[in-house]
Amino acid sequence: MAQQQNQLTKQLPDAWQAWLKLYRQRCQQSDVDEQQRISGIQQHVPLYILRNYLAQQVIEQAESGSYEQLRQLHQVLNTPFTEQADAQHFAAPPPAWGKCLEISCSS
Repeated sequence: MAQQQNQLTKQLPDAWQAWLKLYRQRCQQSDVDEQQRISGIQQHVPLYILRNYLAQQVIEQAESGSYEQLRQLHQVLNTPFTEQADAQHFAAPPPAWGKCLEISCSS
């Protein structure tokens, strides 16, 4: 299995370059300009998603009786495709402690 993974890892740069070349060709042949393409992507890819570390923070605060961050997160997640004032921290990459946070259904 490790040998198969090594082979795949070695093939990834070439596969990525091939895909990127095809994508660029398709973009050039399309009637959709770059700004329209970006706008279309933004309509289908949310800015805000519920990440494990955000859920964990909200849970811990709620357990201590504070629900403000829960309200804020809920409001942001109601319109995840729209950029919202003072919500940048909800779109930020996870902190180091949150990158390997595991939450199970039985927690």
